Amino acid sequence: MGKGKQLSTEEQAVIVALSKEGKSIYAISKQTKRSRDVISKLLSSPAQYGKRYGNAGNAKISEHTRRHMLREASEGESSASDIKRALQLPIKARSVRQIRASSSNLKYIKQECVPPLTKHPLEDRLSFARIRYAWNPGQWGKVVFSDEKKFNLDGPDGFAYQWHDIRQEKQIF
Repeated sequence: MGKGKQLSTEEQAVIVALSKEGKSIYAISKQTKRSRDVISKLLSSPAQYGKRYGNAGNAKISEHTRRHMLREASEGESSASDIKRALQLPIKARSVRQIRASSSNLKYIKQECVPPLTKHPLEDRLSFARIRYAWNPGQWGKVVFSDEKKFNLDGPDGFAYQWHDIRQEKQIF
């Protein structure tokens, strides 16, 4: 398939008319600013021009299957390979990723680590601070402060991203 755009019907008519006037392919190419190859292909068989790739781009999956795949992807936990395997799709996992990325409803976002602070936990924190506000050094001496690193061996470490349907609420892990 060529790299340039196909000739429009107006351009085709102009090229055929110039050819009937007796102009050479080179002269037509200069006048229309189109390649000599495309002009010679058009003049050799005008009825067949542009029909060679008529069936190119036929979808391997139907629109119904595409919507089903996006519905499965919006649940968030499945990878492209899992979706392909679960729905027994005749396309590659890479195509599933491309379709998922082109969806306007799915975004690849970082998961929330902590839910927003609501009224009840905020009040608990304030009461905790008010109680310990007036402590003397003797009371604070009984408190052990630890600077040990927190390890997350059994869950996400805060760098978890997920495909999220923007029409639904965000999930918190």
